[in-house]
Amino acid sequence: MRQVSAGLDAIHAAGLVHHDVKPANILLGDDGRVVLADLGLARLVSSRAGGAAIAGTPRYMAPEQLALMPLGPELAPRTDVYQLGVTTYEMLTGRVPFDAAEPLVVLEKHRAQIPKPPSSERGGLNPTIDRVVATALAKDPSLRYSTASAFAEALAEAIDPNRGWRRISNRPARPLRILVADDDPYQLRATLALLELELPAGTVVEGVPDGLAALSRITLEPFDVLVLDLHMPGRSGLEVAAALPTMKLPGRRPRMVLVTAEGGSQEWRAFRAVGGDALLLKPIDAEQLLQTVERLAAQA
Repeated sequence: MRQVSAGLDAIHAAGLVHHDVKPANILLGDDGRVVLADLGLARLVSSRAGGAAIAGTPRYMAPEQLALMPLGPELAPRTDVYQLGVTTYEMLTGRVPFDAAEPLVVLEKHRAQIPKPPSSERGGLNPTIDRVVATALAKDPSLRYSTASAFAEALAEAIDPNRGWRRISNRPARPLRILVADDDPYQLRATLALLELELPAGTVVEGVPDGLAALSRITLEPFDVLVLDLHMPGRSGLEVAAALPTMKLPGRRPRMVLVTAEGGSQEWRAFRAVGGDALLLKPIDAEQLLQTVERLAAQA
């Protein structure tokens, strides 16, 4: 779920809306990664053009798709949030919220009817899940979650409040020092915001835009964990990691996480050879990043 939501947020950040989120377009790779497929109906967020025909899969379509009225840039991605809500409803209950033999009847139900709570279709579900799914399935796009990840976060906490994204009880009590190096300014800001929000108060989280800046900071201040992008100007994440044994550090050698959109087993072996601890693939799963940073910080 979180990988799907991260993929949707990446699509939206690129200025597109998927428009056909459904189980058939969510693929699971051999490596366990989830891929959001089929952008054949994707449109630009900024597009104001209407259409002469309804396009999509009726059982998963949002009410505004029936009206053929394009939404503004701020609300357009919430069509995908609705479709992810339908997909989640089916995942939880084994059935979609609305169905009928005729596609237009299904679309009219999406427009006019309120779905049954998931807990009424499957016993044992937390009633909080009903409220989360209902928000994703709001008829008015402005009342839905603003991002797919916000929906995924709310759902995770509703399913198990003790194992949501904010696992405060498992965090080390001592202050942490984290350094993030990434030349993508959007990824850097997103990673810093996540760590600053989720890690304990007093944690020092710094960001730098390249490998050379990372090496400079490491020689001046002790850090518990480094989060290094593989491909950066000046010095790559691998080169930064390889340089640490030859440097005079102000503290113990930090634990290291390498993040990459392109690397695989070869990069992982090279990173391990120079003392690396973990490899994460982009788009980064927020919970996986937090768990990895917390685990390594506890070992630092």
